Amino acid sequence: MKRRVLANYKTVYPHFLLRMKQLELEIEAWKRLLSFLTDENVKIKMRFATALNYFRDNRLLIKLEQFNDSFISQDEMIKLMRNEVESIHKILHLPVNNKNVDINITEEKISRLRENISLFECQFSSLKKDFDNFMHENIPSDEN
Repeated sequence: MKRRVLANYKTVYPHFLLRMKQLELEIEAWKRLLSFLTDENVKIKMRFATALNYFRDNRLLIKLEQFNDSFISQDEMIKLMRNEVESIHKILHLPVNNKNVDINITEEKISRLRENISLFECQFSSLKKDFDNFMHENIPSDEN
């Protein structure tokens, strides 16, 4: 019976399988991106820890602490987005006869997640750039 449902689904919705494959590829790309951003955040936090050993000025230490709070917030956002990606991934792997119910919910989730990941990626890049600039401006050169 399941084969017949799948066969009918292919006939009635000829682009269904292609659409599901594209969503699957997009989900895999999101997983790779979130993994990369997690790795980048770890590296930035290691640089932060190193900087704590060198900076003595309270103003700089306060700014470093603000960066650290932002890095922790980035970790939390990545975890939330990973959970969202995983929930969509699970919906896509439901039996074919259950997909009618969940496809509209999934489309809305996917659209919202696309937007959130894009926005997060921009915010992460901006935070990383700000931290890089801060470090460059506040680490004395050997020439001094």
